[in-house]
Amino acid sequence: WIVPVFSSRVREGQSSDTEILWRLYDGPTRVLEDGRTYSRQRVLWRIFHRETLGARTSIDAFPFIAYDSDEDLLQWSFMGGLVGWRARGDRRTLRLLYVPIEL
Repeated sequence: WIVPVFSSRVREGQSSDTEILWRLYDGPTRVLEDGRTYSRQRVLWRIFHRETLGARTSIDAFPFIAYDSDEDLLQWSFMGGLVGWRARGDRRTLRLLYVPIEL
């Protein structure tokens, strides 16, 4: 194919790759050596991007929303920090008009 419309591959039950219209959507999944699962989904090259590695999750909806979570982390932001929140351990940070405010 010059321009692949749909492609899907599975290798040894440890990984898979899916693509639609080359990069309109792609979503590889891998089982790493330490047993954790890595997966990624991208739409329109990176307009929407979701990535997971074990308990860590990252979601970006460009240019508006960014969200990250892990066992000890929760953060989100709107418009790159116009408004946002970050909680890691006992520390809390609020962002208003791109200015971080420790709480």
